[in-house]
Amino acid sequence: MTPQPPTAFVTWAHSGAGWTQTQREDWAETVAQFAGALTIHGVDTDLDLYHLTEPGTDWTRYGPQAIESANFILFAVSQAWTRRFDGTEDRSVGAGASQEADALQGIYQRDREEFRRRVMLVYLPGADTGEVPATLHNLLRFTLPALTRPHLDDLLRALHGQPRYVRPALGAAPDFETAAPATMRAMLALNACAADSQRSEPAWPS
Repeated sequence: MTPQPPTAFVTWAHSGAGWTQTQREDWAETVAQFAGALTIHGVDTDLDLYHLTEPGTDWTRYGPQAIESANFILFAVSQAWTRRFDGTEDRSVGAGASQEADALQGIYQRDREEFRRRVMLVYLPGADTGEVPATLHNLLRFTLPALTRPHLDDLLRALHGQPRYVRPALGAAPDFETAAPATMRAMLALNACAADSQRSEPAWPS
């Protein structure tokens, strides 16, 4: 039976304070290329950009539902996304990312082990990254200077459950040489003779 591919959802902020239209378009292209690279390498990856022209998409539910259903949630880290996650952003700005952040906070409050297992931070090329909230400090992080296979390798291994280094099976203890009983008795006798000899030596006057 063929194993099911891992699923991932990319959560990201579409824009940051003071961004130009060109910056927004470049960032969206980077995020789309990232999601596409994962898909090409066997990770069933979802991204809101794939659904922009789908009629009837309920954007108030799309992100939270995608977060609940995906095996992994990948944060495309940026300062704008961080503000949405920690709640310091105006709620009228980036409402989609804020709703996704609320869903993630819900997972964190419900089961922190699940949160640490499913959520990963990804630093994409050109991202205006800053300090992430304390809640996220113990998550796996992947810095991608480029979206090429060598740079994606560690992330792909984590998503596919294929570690680079595998712990070998525990083996048996090796054979160790030990002295034969007769040899041990001879050594003890020799030590005893040496001690008797030292005690029987006369004490010469000085």
